[in-house]
Amino acid sequence: MKRLLAIALLALAAVFPAAAQTFTGAMSGSWWDAARAGEGQFITFETLGTRNVVYLAYFTYTADGRATWQVGSADYAANATTVEIPLITGSGARFGNAFNTGDVRTAPSGTATLEFVSCTRMRMRHTAIAGLVLDLTRSVGPLAGAGCGDKPPAASSLTGVVSGSWWNAQRNGEGQFITFETLGNRNVAYLAYFTYAADGTASWLVGNADYTIGARTITIPLITGSNARFGTAFRSADVQTTSAGTATLELTSCSTLRLSYTGAAQTFAHDITRLVGPLTGLGCTDGIVTASPLANEVHTDQYASTFTGFTYPISISFPPGYVPGSANHPVIYSADSEFLFQILVGTVRERGYNAIVVSVGNGGSDRRFVDYVSPGWNDYFRFLKLELMPFIETRFRVDRTRRTFVGYSLSGSLAGVVMLMDDPADRRFGSFISIDGSFWNQTATINGFEDELFARTHALPVSMYLAAAENRASIANFRARLDLRSYTGLRVNLHDYALSHAAVVLPAIQDGLAFTFP
Repeated sequence: MKRLLAIALLALAAVFPAAAQTFTGAMSGSWWDAARAGEGQFITFETLGTRNVVYLAYFTYTADGRATWQVGSADYAANATTVEIPLITGSGARFGNAFNTGDVRTAPSGTATLEFVSCTRMRMRHTAIAGLVLDLTRSVGPLAGAGCGDKPPAASSLTGVVSGSWWNAQRNGEGQFITFETLGNRNVAYLAYFTYAADGTASWLVGNADYTIGARTITIPLITGSNARFGTAFRSADVQTTSAGTATLELTSCSTLRLSYTGAAQTFAHDITRLVGPLTGLGCTDGIVTASPLANEVHTDQYASTFTGFTYPISISFPPGYVPGSANHPVIYSADSEFLFQILVGTVRERGYNAIVVSVGNGGSDRRFVDYVSPGWNDYFRFLKLELMPFIETRFRVDRTRRTFVGYSLSGSLAGVVMLMDDPADRRFGSFISIDGSFWNQTATINGFEDELFARTHALPVSMYLAAAENRASIANFRARLDLRSYTGLRVNLHDYALSHAAVVLPAIQDGLAFTFP
């Protein structure tokens, strides 16, 4: 709450680590140096034909304490790790109904250099701020459904791939930076409007608001700032903010939005289009708008994975509490839909866990020995994390902080592997239920994953329920290995059932969900 409040006051506040060691469209969004709350940068990495174009808007202040902006763009090479961006600022025009492109005057305001550090971190230098290096991190979080490595689905609502630099071509000289990002369980729309004050000086309006998954419109309260100074004279404590009306965004397509402004003195509306083009590597395609699912409905779908080269049947169940206006829901992902889906759905409904269930079909017994074992489980995990999750979580109201993965037999040992492979810096799952997992299969490889995890971190803040039956010996060994490490935050329950491999599924799901949803 405090962090987003700071943002609202213009704080501007991988399966594995990001594979790309260069700028990419997933890095587009709102950025800041956290030590300089009260100013910030909107940065987008977009494409225009065969060109890669970075666009930077620096929202800051003048020497006499007025809000001002500096903007610029530059082409960059596909594998670049630094890029220099000439910046300009503007004057002469007026905000809103009085805006006239012919009034705009521009002047150089220095050059910014961006240096790639990681998908979530950059450094910035500015020729007008000698000796100062800004350490930029995301002021909100990854793009919704389009984070580092994600394969975003078609956009039928406001989501990460709609982010970027926008304008109305008839109003050349002003524009908007718009991002749809995530912060834990929240979906946050951020708008920065670079424009002009009544006296013709450059000025900005910024704001953010939470939005509901599936929304096509959002209204954002705006503020402007004053009293701070540019460069080495900047002090966060000097920043003062003032309310500046509201803006409503309406999605009409991947390349068109409707912007409506309401302020104390005027209202207006106009259509805006992309200033450059789609985000690099994250092309936006228009999705079909469908009716929202209803409580107790079951949907079936398919997903053709580019990672595994296989098309998976997907079964999705919505709980009784999935009604219009309800909050985001925990989500249970499972493999082996053929064995697990109906039992999971029945238990969720019977015990009122209010969770969405998403089960992936196994593709037949032969396919299980591809996806649930080494090396196939690497691509299968990429499918889960980078394809299936964006597909589900940009369409349905999922609580991203409450994800559970369930597996049985080979996919039960896969649940342990997923826990060990999940990136400690970007954990996708908080809970795991492993039902009579086949930890005897490829034990040395599984132990190797655990060695790698322990070398990276001694923290494992997840819950794991291990149900043992015919595979009890190898499961006990897996549990003993975890106990020996004494991971911080790990919560484990091993229950040995005097049942067959098949008969254990129902009680294990019932008890595992009770452990997961205490």
